[in-house]
Amino acid sequence: MADQLNIPLPYLGDLLKQETRKTALELIRVFLISEVKNLLMGSGHNITEIANALGFETLPYFLRLFKNQTGVSLQTFLKSDLELRISFFETWNAPPGQIRTAVMLAFFSGL
Repeated sequence: MADQLNIPLPYLGDLLKQETRKTALELIRVFLISEVKNLLMGSGHNITEIANALGFETLPYFLRLFKNQTGVSLQTFLKSDLELRISFFETWNAPPGQIRTAVMLAFFSGL
């Protein structure tokens, strides 16, 4: 990226830190975890396939990074996401008159 912008790599790192208050490595990790979440929810691939596709050499490192970045284990994340989706569909199929908007907002804000 620094080459494309025709600026020195250390300067790009300084700019990123100044603008985002995160290092380039931290931003890459945030992006990777976001990709992991997207792929887990919609790709049909298993955890190992996703970790490999995103360049993680070992599954234990991938799982440790996920927990460090999100504060929860991957298992806990998947379980809570599943519970939220089940709750959403149970409410969606509830009798007319019940408020569905709040559940929809909660569901889609978690994606």
